[in-house]
Amino acid sequence: MNQGNKMTLGKQLFFTLILIFGSALAHASIAVRVTTSFYNENWFPLSAKDMREAAIDTALDDISRKGLLSFVKKKSAGNLDLKVTLIEPAQIVKLTITLNVDEVSSAVATASTSIEDLDFNGIYYAFEHVGREAASRMNAKLTVIEGQRKHKRDLVKPTKQALPDKLTKTPTSQRSIIATKPTKPTKPAVCQKESITKFSQEMGKVWPLKRTYRYGQKMKEQRCYFAATVAFQTVASADSEGDEAWKKLASEELIFGLPVFEAKQLSLDLSSLLQDQSKGINDINGHLNRIEQLYRQVLVENEQSVAHIIEVQRLLDETHLTRRALMAVFESSTMASASPIRMTMEMKYNMGTWPKDRDQFEKDFKPYLDDFEVIHLEADSRKMTVRLRHLRWLTKLELSFDNGRSAMRVLN
Repeated sequence: MNQGNKMTLGKQLFFTLILIFGSALAHASIAVRVTTSFYNENWFPLSAKDMREAAIDTALDDISRKGLLSFVKKKSAGNLDLKVTLIEPAQIVKLTITLNVDEVSSAVATASTSIEDLDFNGIYYAFEHVGREAASRMNAKLTVIEGQRKHKRDLVKPTKQALPDKLTKTPTSQRSIIATKPTKPTKPAVCQKESITKFSQEMGKVWPLKRTYRYGQKMKEQRCYFAATVAFQTVASADSEGDEAWKKLASEELIFGLPVFEAKQLSLDLSSLLQDQSKGINDINGHLNRIEQLYRQVLVENEQSVAHIIEVQRLLDETHLTRRALMAVFESSTMASASPIRMTMEMKYNMGTWPKDRDQFEKDFKPYLDDFEVIHLEADSRKMTVRLRHLRWLTKLELSFDNGRSAMRVLN
């Protein structure tokens, strides 16, 4: 299989249209031109094409969907630089996204993870993971910046009536001196991203950092991770004095608390995912990959904290054990589902009604093949070998018959 052939025509068309119509969108977003670079010292865990598609294209796709940036080719536009750094001795991949635009503050977002002991698919997923995570962090920073830009456009003179009663009692050191128009923030619908920019504006300019931090914790508990990221980023990047403790707590959430919480929640979701008959092995593997990459990311980004490393390494080990246990369960389930086929084969052999080809086998055993597809069959008057694949777990199974004796084994 060609491992490099992963970019779909749809993705290629998407980026082509973005470039063509980017200038038309500039009135509603910040126009930037995209530059990319790799720093890898001749270490290629993937091909250059695969690394670009997995990390760069994934990040650009996620940033584009937010709509705060438009990609153009004009040299006069701002610059969005994406740099992939590969550190061979530590088996680490890092994506750094840097935004430089005249009318807004520069912004940098990074994400790192480990690819140690991963196979091709695991490495590819790791590159996609840093692309998604770096893009999400950049989107959060862009949302904060957009809230600040909107705030500047809506400035009014501060008056007692311009602030909710609760906030007028807040010491000046805990809020910005300049306030917005009279408005009391109302809770957005859960995880509605279109409302987050508005609330970023209010959080950053009206709410005390303590309240914004608690709002981020509330969004985290409701699994609104992007909204939580925006809130914590607002606190971490605040320029007010006397709030260093809240800034430190928010920074800690961004690289430790939030990703660990998400990974644990995903782990709790495994049981319901297994019970959903519409979900197969690819869904479960994708779920486990997300959990594992979140923990790997935390290990890399918290390497200075022994306590964090001990905790997260234990969680990562538990994830590995869970994956192995599930694979064993899937194999056992596949063999149990195939048992009626095996017993019926033995009965047909003794009765002299042995199917001689694949078409006859699929016809005779149709009631037992709801969970399987036949991928191979060889038969003569005395022997038969049939290979099946479970439709949900994709486990391959071989049934063999020789002079009335049968055997069944799972294929690797």
